[in-house]
Amino acid sequence: MSGGTDREPPGPEAFRLHQSGSNPRPSRIGILETGDGLGIYNPSRRSWPLVIFLAAWLSGWSAGEYFAVTQIVGAPPPVVAFLAVWLSLWTVAGIGVAAVVLWQLGGAELLFLTSGSLVRELRFFGLARRTVVPLNEVGDFGLSQEGSANAALRPGKIRFSVSGKPARFGIGLSDDEAKAALTAVEDYLTRRLPGGGGGAQTPHAGKPIARTKASRRR
Repeated sequence: MSGGTDREPPGPEAFRLHQSGSNPRPSRIGILETGDGLGIYNPSRRSWPLVIFLAAWLSGWSAGEYFAVTQIVGAPPPVVAFLAVWLSLWTVAGIGVAAVVLWQLGGAELLFLTSGSLVRELRFFGLARRTVVPLNEVGDFGLSQEGSANAALRPGKIRFSVSGKPARFGIGLSDDEAKAALTAVEDYLTRRLPGGGGGAQTPHAGKPIARTKASRRR
């Protein structure tokens, strides 16, 4: 990690090595701080009963998709119109469920904080989607109270804002994991605030690193 994004972020192995060190974190996630910044690695929380159920549902979905496609050929116009609408919605539903299954099997979420940027990555079977924002546009970190009863389907447990717009991190995090990750973020930012130990400034217009709610109360 670096102040920009010119270096490749640490891979999962670096986080696993950190977990086995003298200061262990919750075992499923990885929290790693280096001289370049702070990284949080959140692999997908696998729920095998959910994967099996959704895989079975996809089998039925495939049968329904095939049936609709075969029936639409040569059907009267009203039937074609109905099947076209139904098939569109059915296809979207199938793609969504397939994405959940694939995420369960091979997804990961990463958050990086450097001296000047916040980087969020979604990794999916070797593919990565990266979002980079200046750190001075980020703030209001906290725990979200929203979520699913099923931890594997829980949306981002850590909330924050980017230029005043809501954002999330921490898909599937448990309460303890979310608290550990949030504590690491708050500690990292606090130590880099003026007068907070690091005294670091972001390179963007000389503004201080965004404060979290907890650090503003100190």
